[in-house]
Amino acid sequence: MLFVPFGDDNSSTASPSLDHRLKLCRHHFNSNKSTKSNQIHETELLHDPVLSASPLKRERYHCQYCGKLFPRSANLTRHIRTHTGEQPYKCMHCPRSFSISSNLQRHIRNIHQKERPFHCSVCLKRFGQRANLERHIRNHLISMNVCGSTAACPS
Repeated sequence: MLFVPFGDDNSSTASPSLDHRLKLCRHHFNSNKSTKSNQIHETELLHDPVLSASPLKRERYHCQYCGKLFPRSANLTRHIRTHTGEQPYKCMHCPRSFSISSNLQRHIRNIHQKERPFHCSVCLKRFGQRANLERHIRNHLISMNVCGSTAACPS
């Protein structure tokens, strides 16, 4: 049995940090003091997510289609949709659907609400996504190099 207290009379924290818990474990090995109410079995210690965390144990969710490993079940669920084609997030304004909720949110902002927060400083054209603005600006640079214009605006 190992002595792993989860707080003392002076502590207001219900679950101390990993460093604190490891120090308490080492303290137990150096002094043989322990009380029945603060003991846990070694097998319980191995299953403690804080004390047993290691790079190998973090990636424990396995894709049944390709074998890829993920640290969280939510990551695996999102990944599996690339294999199954499932798109559970449906737009209420049009027939589009998405496999990732944030893609639906971006679609609604950019397409239906016409949000265009990114603008070109050369021609003032507006874009809903930063990547589209960056591609547009690269086209400006190409046009300027070809014709020497300082205000060339791609379509």
